[in-house]
Amino acid sequence: MKPIKSAVIDERVHLIAVAGLLHDAGKVLQPAAMPLEPQTSNLRQMICPSDFRTGQSTHQHVLYTAAAFDLATSNFGGLDREELFRVACYHHRPSTDSLDQNILTKADWLASGHDRRPATEPSDSISALAPVLAGVEWPESARSSDGVGLPTKLLSLDEDSFLPSAEQSLEQYRERCRELTGRLVDGLKQDFRNPMECVDGLLGLTERVFHSIPASRDRKQQPDVTLFDHSRIVAAFAACLAKQFSGAPRPAGELHGQFRLVAIALGGIQKFIFRVVTPLDERDGEQDRGAGGVTGARGMARRLRARSLYVGLLSWLAARRVLEDVGLPSTSLIANAGGRAILLLPETPDTQERLRSSLANLDEWFVESIGGVLRLDIASSNVLSDADFSADRFSQTFRDLDRRLAAARYRVSVPNLRGGSGWSESGWIQSRESLPIDRDEFNGELAQLGRYLPRAKYLSLDGGDIGIGPVLSMIGYEVRFHETRPASGRCFALDVDDGDLSLPLFVTAKHVPRATADVLQRLSRISRDERLEAEDAPQENNLLTFEHLAGLASDEDGREIPQAMLGALKADVDRLGTILGYGLGQRVSFGRLTSLARTLDLFFKGFLTRKLQEQFPFVYTVFAGGDDVFLVGPWYDLVRLIGNLRGWFDRLTCGNPSLTFSAGLVFAGATTPVAHLAHVAEEALDRAKDNGRDRITIGSVTLTWAEFDKAMTLHRLLLSELRGHEGDRPSLNRSLVYRLLQYAKQGRGHHPGRERPAPLDLKWRAQLSYDLKRNLPALSDHRPGLLKLRTALQQVVTPQDAAVLEVACSLSLYVLRGAST
Repeated sequence: MKPIKSAVIDERVHLIAVAGLLHDAGKVLQPAAMPLEPQTSNLRQMICPSDFRTGQSTHQHVLYTAAAFDLATSNFGGLDREELFRVACYHHRPSTDSLDQNILTKADWLASGHDRRPATEPSDSISALAPVLAGVEWPESARSSDGVGLPTKLLSLDEDSFLPSAEQSLEQYRERCRELTGRLVDGLKQDFRNPMECVDGLLGLTERVFHSIPASRDRKQQPDVTLFDHSRIVAAFAACLAKQFSGAPRPAGELHGQFRLVAIALGGIQKFIFRVVTPLDERDGEQDRGAGGVTGARGMARRLRARSLYVGLLSWLAARRVLEDVGLPSTSLIANAGGRAILLLPETPDTQERLRSSLANLDEWFVESIGGVLRLDIASSNVLSDADFSADRFSQTFRDLDRRLAAARYRVSVPNLRGGSGWSESGWIQSRESLPIDRDEFNGELAQLGRYLPRAKYLSLDGGDIGIGPVLSMIGYEVRFHETRPASGRCFALDVDDGDLSLPLFVTAKHVPRATADVLQRLSRISRDERLEAEDAPQENNLLTFEHLAGLASDEDGREIPQAMLGALKADVDRLGTILGYGLGQRVSFGRLTSLARTLDLFFKGFLTRKLQEQFPFVYTVFAGGDDVFLVGPWYDLVRLIGNLRGWFDRLTCGNPSLTFSAGLVFAGATTPVAHLAHVAEEALDRAKDNGRDRITIGSVTLTWAEFDKAMTLHRLLLSELRGHEGDRPSLNRSLVYRLLQYAKQGRGHHPGRERPAPLDLKWRAQLSYDLKRNLPALSDHRPGLLKLRTALQQVVTPQDAAVLEVACSLSLYVLRGAST
């Protein structure tokens, strides 16, 4: 890679971007009823517009923005503090003598013009942010989410803060704004080393503080755009305009900008994560350096962990590389989730020349370092005017970019892989053997990264501090990981709950199962013929391998499950690409799109990780983020998890029927190759989608989520009676459950040795009915469990009922396999 010389930091552009991030800070302070100092109140006639009908001042939140600046002691990275105050606070009444004030005014108009939408029904008062996911209306009509809102709290991944709940009262909103005001003011006391670090730090601060604040509390407008997204987009437009206009002052209405959207996405992510090269795997004594072959191989988990992080870094760093090359602040990265980034750039000759050089260098780096296994998709919009961001035209603007990005998948950027018939991955020709990502040095780095990643709390770019694990050279950056905050370089927190609010975030799923004293005792009880080799036995606090995890399944009561198996779960949101393009209808805007994508990304990458730590500590995240997840862990833990995951997702979306997800869950032995696990889990997920979406496939059986709930209820009834109660003998014989399983398979039309379902045969119904009458006759009221079970089994009539029964019986028999009862 031959990086171009990045543009010199333009302090004026960064100052205007910072002003954009903080211009509406008063929308936090104003509901908190923070008292204003006299000198601040005296600014009312200067910075607040007046209602021409009443003569009363409007938009008084800018007074509170001024109050926030008065309390701030930050050096703002060396930016002119007084000028920053004027640009941010005068955006509703800009001076005719200030170009930069008018630039921010115009940026606010552009962002608000397509973000603000009239409410369906005007509200008496706005006391919470309306969840944007509840407003998606494709392919179904959204249900009413009245009375539900996002809690007004600091960004956190705990359930009560992250998920929507009953809407808070106006007094609760004010009280929580008072709490957030204190956190905002604390964050504005942080000094920064330069303007670039200031923009990054204030992005971290505003994301944490503004994420649950409505950008507008006008009762006639829909309050579903976050103040964070609005402020970031204002900053992005302002930076573009600052690049295009300089010199003499001009009114905001005469600043007609020209823009270009650039989208960057990665393709072939799963192929990269699970890539296995046999010669490297088979070398004795060097398993940790190769790509890894089986789930239980030493080092396999850490390699998967490292590759997943590496992919997440690539799209983010590629976007930052472009912005630094063209001289724009990081606010111009207006969306980044799931390996996809969107940049807003100004249409100037210098910017476009630098953009072409930067993208060419990205292509070259991918060729030299990745070799085509990961695909770099790049799309650029036409030149866009102000009108293209209007409420009437933005949906078309975004859909055109989305179509271009889809077409970019067929762009072959690696000349070594071009052939007469198209793309050929086997056609790599270079002076060195193998693809770059298959070489020892690359795999050795990733194995080392995976080993140290669970301890890392911070990521730094181009710093000199010694970190933990390897130093990754990626797209012109030196990436390091640290347990303590580094003193040099640009630093990012890997966890939302980091105490320093002025640190920007790069959230990653890095929970790993560890050996506790209880876990070691459990592993020691495995029967001798299943016991792990002595050299593989873990020590306390060591990371657990997949083989260890296979034997650690437990039920809802914490009871150990004797059957040792791994489970693999793949899940993703249905039709997300189409939903992003069409699900918001004419309400589509940058604010809503970025909020939607960021919320889903944090749900899978952050919230789910937190839940695993708290409730399912033996489940391992292979990858998570964007709209999908792949988990490996003890088989029954995943059975229990999937129902909870669906419930959390339903709460996240406020039960919106347009936002659904599908899942595939499979079980296998502990030494099954992880690439095969991923393949069969993907096949199961595909079957769930092919059968209508909003479903789960367990093994070979596909159920709707309602049917899955029925299967779990029936499974619990069966298990309860098979185990017995409080020392009593079981009231149900396993042989009956085996027969029920056979009836279920017959009812679904599946028989051993047949590839396709048999013609409909209703004999199974009669056999099932006869068996129930003989073995579960009319029961007295003192056997309530058996009564419920008999009633449930008598309702098994259709092939889908039989599918429910098959899952319930299979799970019950697996749970009891090897048990003494």
